[in-house]
Amino acid sequence: GGVDLDKGGTNAVTAAAARTNLGLAIGTDVQAYDADLADLADGSLSESAIDAAIARDSEVTLAPVTAPTTATDTCTAGTWAYDASYYYVCVATDTWVRAALATW
Repeated sequence: GGVDLDKGGTNAVTAAAARTNLGLAIGTDVQAYDADLADLADGSLSESAIDAAIARDSEVTLAPVTAPTTATDTCTAGTWAYDASYYYVCVATDTWVRAALATW
């Protein structure tokens, strides 16, 4: 059985039951796993992630738009932008990823 709620547990034997008992929903109360976010977690974005984002949508916007201020700013997949620090790619509706710019 599960660990009782009064003992710090969830009183559940499955992850789904634990989320229900805690009143949590993935995507609402808890961030669902996202490969792009996991790749970006170290503060940079791999070249393969950028290539994959572009490849997912064959229609890439050729002219840049204003750089987003958050990862969920309005956008259409394939849109891109840049500023002095980052290159941004919209990988899905209203989902931006970014890669840090650096000299070599």
